[in-house]
Amino acid sequence: NYHSGTGSTFMNGGTVRKSGGGGAATLGHPVPENGVGGRMEVVTGGLVLPDGVTGGGTFHAVEGAEVRYERGADLGDASFTGPGLQRFTGGTLTLTGACVGENVRLEGSALAGTHALSGAWEWTGGALGSGETTVLEGAVLRVSGGGEHRMTSRAVVVEGVLEHAAGAGPLRFASAASVVGEEGGLVDLQGDVVWNYHSGTASSVVNGGTFRSSAGDGVVELNGISTFTNNGVFEVSGGRVSTSSTGFSNGGTVQVTGGGVLSLGGGGASEGAWEAEAGAVVEFRAGSPSVGAGSGFTGAGTWRVAGATLSVEEGEGEVSVPVSYTHLRAHETLGSIS
Repeated sequence: NYHSGTGSTFMNGGTVRKSGGGGAATLGHPVPENGVGGRMEVVTGGLVLPDGVTGGGTFHAVEGAEVRYERGADLGDASFTGPGLQRFTGGTLTLTGACVGENVRLEGSALAGTHALSGAWEWTGGALGSGETTVLEGAVLRVSGGGEHRMTSRAVVVEGVLEHAAGAGPLRFASAASVVGEEGGLVDLQGDVVWNYHSGTASSVVNGGTFRSSAGDGVVELNGISTFTNNGVFEVSGGRVSTSSTGFSNGGTVQVTGGGVLSLGGGGASEGAWEAEAGAVVEFRAGSPSVGAGSGFTGAGTWRVAGATLSVEEGEGEVSVPVSYTHLRAHETLGSIS
């Protein structure tokens, strides 16, 4: 670390290696700069960067080793390789460009910048600030940890997998934050999780891939998010998914299986397909949802309008429903489906 006198620098274009001792080495002030071709690696024990690091290059940790970034980092096109854990515990982590992670954990750093992630990333704490995060095909971003996870003015684009683990704390949307699932992408809610609006400009979810609730017997809450637009496949494979003050629009396919319940309480428009197998339930609980001509409701499940005003929009075509009449023609308004 820096001792006295005129400011010093530490610039690495080769290899910095922690090769001995079971404890941690510390690289403090001056803040290290790891160049494009630079490599920092930990062979044994740990490496602590109390003031962060800048630049890019490669950060490598072998099995059982650890790199801890205590005040974040400012990195472009960085690679975090090896099975060892790379922990971002505080400060601001600014990532730009294409970034590779093999075992990266965001524990307390605030994420900033626009970047594309490949590999395995875990978000246990801290916030996602303004910018855009793309989870590339084959990559996984896993939300875990019991505390609050907040996104503020950030778009998360899912080309790979976004997992929200069972037992993880809520995901809160603030100031126009959004999740966008691309074709081929998967958003998987794995337990009794909550996604809700926190503050600021309205937030949104747009699904063009697969959005799945695999909660078993649990409850998933999607509350206060201004709009949820499904243009792909929305799956409820058990448990209960409930929306409140969230407009749910379906231009793709909704599938409810395994005795699951989809309870919608915030309006929205549909021109897509709805499927509910025997034992499953779809209910329109509140708001003023609308169904466009060409929508279809199929399956032996239970269909309910319980408190909502469900209307059929004017237009060509028919809306098919599996109840006492075969087709419900446009212009009609339903008081109930049971």
